Amino acid sequence: FPCIFFYVLRNKRNPLPEFAHLEQMLDWNLLIPSDWRDVALAVAVSLACFQLYRSVKNVFTFPLKKARDELVCCPDNKWAEPVRICGMLVEHPVISYSPFVAKVILYCRMTGIPHTVEEGDFAKNPKRQMPYIIHGGRTIADSQLIIRYLENTFDIPAMASQIAEQLSTKPKPFLSFEQLDESQQGMCEAVRHLCEGPLYWFLRSCRWNGAAGVCESEAAWATTVRVFFGGIPALLRGPLTAMIRARVAQSTFEQGMGRHSPADQLYLHRRALRALSSLLGTKAYMLGDAPTEADCAAFAACEAVLA
Repeated sequence: FPCIFFYVLRNKRNPLPEFAHLEQMLDWNLLIPSDWRDVALAVAVSLACFQLYRSVKNVFTFPLKKARDELVCCPDNKWAEPVRICGMLVEHPVISYSPFVAKVILYCRMTGIPHTVEEGDFAKNPKRQMPYIIHGGRTIADSQLIIRYLENTFDIPAMASQIAEQLSTKPKPFLSFEQLDESQQGMCEAVRHLCEGPLYWFLRSCRWNGAAGVCESEAAWATTVRVFFGGIPALLRGPLTAMIRARVAQSTFEQGMGRHSPADQLYLHRRALRALSSLLGTKAYMLGDAPTEADCAAFAACEAVLA
């Protein structure tokens, strides 16, 4: 647009008197030679129209491409291969800084599924999220769909029983979702949605909004920068983290948690934690004396909040 404006101004096409002094300040030949002015105008108009098209498209349309269905189980004899869990690896005394990555890792540990943990790459995951697993040469994303795949691929009851026998305390073996009755399945889903709903969005508000959210200072944001972006050169770290922080804060606002005042966010967070504590009560695990995937979700959420 500046190129178009100065071109019109230079060629006296309806010039504006109040901007006439710009022509005196501007040596047009130093910017664009006379032989290239028409080409420059065409390029400027084309870029402006393209940008206008993209802006209108982003406002009034949404992506129509459907995501592919994730695998439900391993379709061939490669089920015996170890599962490669790809997520965010950090130097921190937690399973993972991401509650979703921690949930999948804990699930594999408690069920005895052979697995390895490695640094993930968003570019290799079609859904651009963590975690994802690679098994039998195939990629499966989303923590809950990963658990569905693992339950349908491995013999969870047998493997969990072997793990329980190896422990000195001899706990009851892990129960898969299919081993639960309907009321237990409903409770398991309620705990998962509680952990991955209010508790997770409060965690995002703490980590990314900092003093603009529920925190009294920017200490939580400083920790987020150090843990997630510590390997980025200092020259690029500032503008890059500011850009990502703005996008995450916008998503928190669009979800709803970011629209509340700090006091209201704390109220919702305490309410969710009390509900989680009441559901656990005096039991060893969320659903009784045997662990389930509800415990994986609850532990991962509480661990992330404490961290």
